Amino acid sequence: MLRQSLSVLRIQQRKLNRIGRVWSAAAFSTSPLAPPRTPAHPPRIPQVINPPALLSSHFTPPIHTTTTTTVHTTAAIHTTANIMTAPPVLRIGVAGAGRMGRIHIENILSLSRVTVTAVCTVLPHEIEWAKSVLGPEGVVTPDYNEFVNLPNVDAVLLVTPTGFHKDQVFGALKAGKHVLCEKPIAGNPADAWAVYYESLKYPNLKVACAFPRRYASVFVEAARRIKNGEIGEVTTLRSQTTDLYQNDEFLINYIKHSGGIFVDCTIHDIDACLYLLGKDVLPTSAYGTGSANLFPQFKEFGDVDDALGLVNLDGDKTVMNVYGSRNNRHGHHTMTEIMGTKGRILINGQPRLLQVDISDETGTRMIGAKSHMELFTEAFKLEIEGFRDWILDGTEAHFNLKDAAKAVSIAYSLMESLRSKHSVDIALPGPSA
Repeated sequence: MLRQSLSVLRIQQRKLNRIGRVWSAAAFSTSPLAPPRTPAHPPRIPQVINPPALLSSHFTPPIHTTTTTTVHTTAAIHTTANIMTAPPVLRIGVAGAGRMGRIHIENILSLSRVTVTAVCTVLPHEIEWAKSVLGPEGVVTPDYNEFVNLPNVDAVLLVTPTGFHKDQVFGALKAGKHVLCEKPIAGNPADAWAVYYESLKYPNLKVACAFPRRYASVFVEAARRIKNGEIGEVTTLRSQTTDLYQNDEFLINYIKHSGGIFVDCTIHDIDACLYLLGKDVLPTSAYGTGSANLFPQFKEFGDVDDALGLVNLDGDKTVMNVYGSRNNRHGHHTMTEIMGTKGRILINGQPRLLQVDISDETGTRMIGAKSHMELFTEAFKLEIEGFRDWILDGTEAHFNLKDAAKAVSIAYSLMESLRSKHSVDIALPGPSA
């Protein structure tokens, strides 16, 4: 009898050891982070924390210590054992498994306390890839409505074409899911602000737009110093995103549907400037200009390959200058400069990927990044961790959905100015009736 009891204990311990990252998904048939639902089946593994506390909209994560705990199983076996309390896990469903979607999925699967339980895509090659990555336990479906209503999905990450963002955010919120949406939050100001105002109707759900610079260590440090008043009152911000020169069919087709260089490219700079300012400023006017000397065919799409934008903020007290280019021959270069009444901060002044200089008979050169994704590799992961901790722990996040909506309004106004060759007044839409 004693041997049988010890055998049962070993089996239960092995089950606990297998819980890992999918503990929350295996322990409950309903989401521990979404609004409470009646479980379809009782827990199938030992309960290690109190379900009512976990299912509440605001819960305190368990302390990660070894404790003496009474284990309850579905077979009503009661015994005492020393076990390690398993932490909650955020279960993310990812919509879109293309270039950026794959980066996010692989990043999530490399992190702790977060996992991918489902993927939604209509493209056969993406479906095949997602199934190979998630394995038999993952759900891969082309049906977005089915996807957002899956009980093993707590949050949705949208990596889909911009035109789908508004309706997909609305659908996820209606299904009780948290949302992280790739930039831009929507393709035009009306839709962007509709998303923002809709999010206010769901105070228990987190809604964010993904801008990785908000989690890049150099931008976080600059924002901290600005907030501390080290450069005084900010008067001017200058930021650029210049991409490696690329002349191929992929780029040309991409530009056709990108929304324009300000909406697709320098919106990163616009949001970075709003983040660094650290306050709710009102954009008042925008002027955009540019040229298409390298890619004259861009003019057919109402776009350019080099663009410069000026934006007045906060009753014309602050000026934002953004520059974007598709013609950077040495690689990708993101740079931001903030001028204040008492000083200046320069971020990524030189196009470095690593703090390494190489000197030889040809001179001295540095190692630069080839792409935005390469330069901000770590920031993309920190962004996911920030989203996870915001939901699981209530940790303060760097996301700002109102800024994301403002960024669309500013970028859209700059494109309008670029095409009309006139300055444009910026009007921010209010909530719809």
